[in-house]
Amino acid sequence: MLDRPTCPLILVHEALDRAHIVHVMHEVDLATAADFADEIMDVPGDGLVVIDLLDCRFMDTKAIAVLRRAADHYGERLRLVVAPNSIIDRLLMFFSANSTTRIARSLDDALDAPGVTRELLKPRFRRELR
Repeated sequence: MLDRPTCPLILVHEALDRAHIVHVMHEVDLATAADFADEIMDVPGDGLVVIDLLDCRFMDTKAIAVLRRAADHYGERLRLVVAPNSIIDRLLMFFSANSTTRIARSLDDALDAPGVTRELLKPRFRRELR
């Protein structure tokens, strides 16, 4: 069996006045999907929930299942930020996640809602998972 180098999943959660951003870095797979789910399914309040996947390099079907659960849970409040034509973008299109959830190409686009400003940034925490 080939040993694959592991990349830690890094989640950074920013709490804004009327939104929460969860930045996802590196990879979300079978080993890290539960931590990913815990982070995005436990967002307080009733503002926007933005999942920033610009720095996510890989996700498997477990991660897609978590995003589908989040879409069911948050509905119109959920935004995914994905680079155009990236592996993640193609994966979301393949699994039709882009038909049920708003896909934004930048954080500014995702945060385009009344009362949401990035100046009210209050970093909450950063977790690195191995």
